Amino acid sequence: MADDFHDVGVEDGKIYNVYKQDIAPVLERNKQLREQNAFRKPGQDIEHLASIPMIVYTRWMKDHGLKYPPTAACRKKIIELVRLSENKFLRTTEREI
Repeated sequence: MADDFHDVGVEDGKIYNVYKQDIAPVLERNKQLREQNAFRKPGQDIEHLASIPMIVYTRWMKDHGLKYPPTAACRKKIIELVRLSENKFLRTTEREI
């Protein structure tokens, strides 16, 4: 996405990493997939359950100790976080995950 960037900021003598991302296209696509019930493609056993913008995942790494790439324990935590009602916007299906 053209609006993604990483920058370094300085405030009060401290250095901060600044990450920004336009997540509107990802959220719009998630909404469309939910509405179309298109999380599973015909003839495939794999389901697309969520799309998580990198800026959200970066925040989860800080707040929940997730790793990148995610370990098995991280994947369990990701599923737990995606199941939360406040994270419904990340899901591509209305069914229970």
